[in-house]
Amino acid sequence: MPRGETLGELTEQVRHECRKSSNASRGIDNLSHIQQVIRRVYEELYDDFDWPHMKVWKDKTINAGQRYYDFPSDLNLERTNEEAYFKYGSVWVPLAYGVDPEDYTIHNSDDDDRADPVLKWHIIDVTGTPQFEVWPLPASAGTVRFTGIKSKTDLSSSSAKCDLDSVMIVLFAAAEILEAAGAADARSKLAKAQARKIRMQGRTQKTGRRTMTGDQVDDKRTPGDIRISYTST
Repeated sequence: MPRGETLGELTEQVRHECRKSSNASRGIDNLSHIQQVIRRVYEELYDDFDWPHMKVWKDKTINAGQRYYDFPSDLNLERTNEEAYFKYGSVWVPLAYGVDPEDYTIHNSDDDDRADPVLKWHIIDVTGTPQFEVWPLPASAGTVRFTGIKSKTDLSSSSAKCDLDSVMIVLFAAAEILEAAGAADARSKLAKAQARKIRMQGRTQKTGRRTMTGDQVDDKRTPGDIRISYTST
């Protein structure tokens, strides 16, 4: 599937698809309008499906005595999974999600009570920006690994490269532009776009569940999505 095409290339492809129409109009040469439609279609398709090639794991270094951390910048927080691990020695230990008040009666982070390994994590807003907290406070440095969907590349310039299938994006964008122009073949273009989307999802969809052992991931456990509701203190 063609990925990595630039906004400029997508724009020319949309223009070409629209010029095939029996009802071509001058609107297909409105550059800013075409690119805005492409960006929105791209955003909707990215949000609509967990594309397997966008699934990643991201590591974050944990420091001794540090409680709160920023998330990796290229990880989409709203599509971060509840699944996280702490590397303890050579083993990736699954972390439980949620730090409860009762936990602080065992190791009180407010009192700088440190222990290894890290056992739990959760999302919290202390500074006005969502971060994650680890519990107990680590006694030594380590690594936390998250799984989720990486942030998409923004199509902010003509040279920016798209992360999704370009044919799918082009067909959806062309169908919308042709419909606005009253083209008779807009519906058939939309049908092609929808068929392409189904085909791409079918090719990339993986079944099974994922687990992590050592530095390996296999398909045995699928993490559940977090419904982002973090604690403000």
